[in-house]
Amino acid sequence: MALIMGRRSHKLLYAIFTLLLHLKPALGFISKVGDDNVWCIERERQALLEFKEKLIDNTNMLSSWGSEDAKKNCCSWEGVQCNNQTGHVLELHLDFYGLRGNIPEEISSLIELKALNLSGNTLTGEIPQDIGKLEQLESLDLSRNRFSGSLPASMVGLHYLGYLDLSYNKLSGRIPTGTQLQSFDPSKFMGNVGLCGPPLIEKCPEDVTSNVGGSKNHQEDRDGGSKNHHGYRDEFWKCLYVGTGFGFAAGFWGVCVSLILNRSWRHAYFLTLINLKDWLYVTIVVHTKILREMFHN
Repeated sequence: MALIMGRRSHKLLYAIFTLLLHLKPALGFISKVGDDNVWCIERERQALLEFKEKLIDNTNMLSSWGSEDAKKNCCSWEGVQCNNQTGHVLELHLDFYGLRGNIPEEISSLIELKALNLSGNTLTGEIPQDIGKLEQLESLDLSRNRFSGSLPASMVGLHYLGYLDLSYNKLSGRIPTGTQLQSFDPSKFMGNVGLCGPPLIEKCPEDVTSNVGGSKNHQEDRDGGSKNHHGYRDEFWKCLYVGTGFGFAAGFWGVCVSLILNRSWRHAYFLTLINLKDWLYVTIVVHTKILREMFHN
């Protein structure tokens, strides 16, 4: 019985082993791992081929890139490095190839890409707006090309970016704020006369206009308020002086003319002054005497 069970076990193991041998190519295609070499992900291979079509490779440096059976494994292509386990493209180095063209949007399909180096070429056009989908990107070097336009707002999603160089292009506009982009050295953005905002010292036109306008308005408000304040004060004193002058003139000449023209009023006026003088004299003498007596007692 044990012998029979042993034979059955051996047959079962042999069947499983045979099945695995037949499924090995398929498993290799599914997991993207071949017999000897790593096989790339099909959609990433297609994205790289799209990239190649947008380039003008006069030096034939990308001859290893192709759709032929012998070139199907993009992990063996020039400048491409893949993950040994998953087959995802991790790095793309095409620096100093003299390539011309632009970066296709399809590059955002390389979702596991950690390093992208396209420096030292003559690439043109704008940086893909969806470049922020490369969330695993740790190094990005697009320096010494001819990229134009503004930096994509999606770059705020590159949270793992530890190295960046965008120098010597034709980029313009504000550097996206509120991200780690402000932590890089300003030299990594130099050579782009249109770029502005932190970490660069160049202010954006709207910031300069806003500051100048705000300062101008503030100055105008302050000057206007000061002028109004001084104007009101000067007007008050002017009215006070004029009113006092007219009042004094009216009162003085009113009394004097009345005394000159009316004899009875004149006599009554002087009589009143004499009586007032006598009253003041008597009052002073009496109070002086009272005070002396108080001091003597």
